[in-house]
Amino acid sequence: RNFNDLGVAVGDVVDRVVTPATDRAIGVVQSIDSNTQLTISTLSAGAFTSGDSYTITHTPIDNITDGVCVWATADIVECVGTSPPDTTFLSGTGMTSVTNHQLYDSSQDFPAAGVKAGDFLEETSTLEMHIINGFIAADTISYQTIQGESHNHDWDVEPYRIHISTSLYSGTATSHTDDDGAVFTMTDTGGFPASVVVGDVIENIDASNGGGVGRITNITGNVITATKLKGGGQDEVRTGQNYNIHSGHTIIDERKYTYRLRFSGFSEAKTSGGEIRTRVVCKGYTDVSAIEDCDGSAGDTDLGLNYVVPGVSWVTMTDVDSSDVQIGEATLVPIAGADGFIKVADMDYYLREDDDEIPAWFIANNWHQLTYVAYSAGDSPGGGVDCTVAGGTCLTLTGGGAPANNKRALVVSAGSPLAAQDRSSSLIADYFENENNDANDDNAETGGIISTFNDQIRIIDTSP
Repeated sequence: RNFNDLGVAVGDVVDRVVTPATDRAIGVVQSIDSNTQLTISTLSAGAFTSGDSYTITHTPIDNITDGVCVWATADIVECVGTSPPDTTFLSGTGMTSVTNHQLYDSSQDFPAAGVKAGDFLEETSTLEMHIINGFIAADTISYQTIQGESHNHDWDVEPYRIHISTSLYSGTATSHTDDDGAVFTMTDTGGFPASVVVGDVIENIDASNGGGVGRITNITGNVITATKLKGGGQDEVRTGQNYNIHSGHTIIDERKYTYRLRFSGFSEAKTSGGEIRTRVVCKGYTDVSAIEDCDGSAGDTDLGLNYVVPGVSWVTMTDVDSSDVQIGEATLVPIAGADGFIKVADMDYYLREDDDEIPAWFIANNWHQLTYVAYSAGDSPGGGVDCTVAGGTCLTLTGGGAPANNKRALVVSAGSPLAAQDRSSSLIADYFENENNDANDDNAETGGIISTFNDQIRIIDTSP
């Protein structure tokens, strides 16, 4: 076999098929060494030996923007997508009953969102700026007024937004001078990077007397002048004490998350809305008897990362400003031995071979990636009413004989890839032709196999 000609790619799932089935093992393609040789990750159990049978599954779900989950194998779920951007990120309206120098907003979890000491808090109605120096609780910020600013009262219904610092410089004061006035000077013989400028925030992070924040008013060589610190144990950075300088303050206009998760876990079917069934897959959830149960309590467990796509981040967080310029990016790449818990809920229901709902060979040979069922709205789970020709509510099958518009349900199976089709994609047109690749209507088409059409259709039932 020529793996390159077959379209095998890094990240594809390799299933070692052996007897008994309980001895099967799964790995992931790490690299394509040649046309005839692959490097596979450590298998979930055992190892390949000469003569073993195998299947390789390629999951064509790249370049998805709104999110989708598919089964990489009968046991492994893979989800990709991008969350809608949060356009109200780090802004909102303050709430009442808060002590001076505190901002309370019950809708926020400020530390989880990345807010930190040294960021700016802006009162948008007056444009007054304040320096954040800590948190009373996850939804309550502690801040200090900047010299010359006056806000020192309840934030009830007052709008705010947060300017995050995008650069951090840390150092140790070589010496300092206290002028007994509104400012102090600090020397660091190590110097300061060009990113540190007048207006940046300096924070004392001394273990015993830290927590205070001030604003830099002048930089001359290795000497900084700053306003006296507020909110900490001391009002300056003294000789030998450590400090942080927070620079590059900006407003995040949007934050979005792009994810690609692939894992094997406990799977169960759910029923809602009468007869509508969905699937949920989880790992790290148990009931009171410590039995796997996706409705149970979450707790850290070994995530079992045999199936991840090599080098691909599970979650990528991207922040952009009002000009759509990227401010920052953070990624989460799982590593071996990682603990945690994860759950994907409300997936479309897929038949299960272990419940005898579908034969094992159907999934083992990837027919589930090429075969789809279409049914009328009335015949859908919970629909409650059979379709009728008179009412125009049945499916229409062109090329299948008269009457064309009396089909209650159809099975559509993709033929071999046509010349213009690329089965490594997730586009429906790369699998089905003509009317069969339009998911927005109730029309289907059948006919003879030719160079531009080879879909195969079977009628499940018709309306009298």
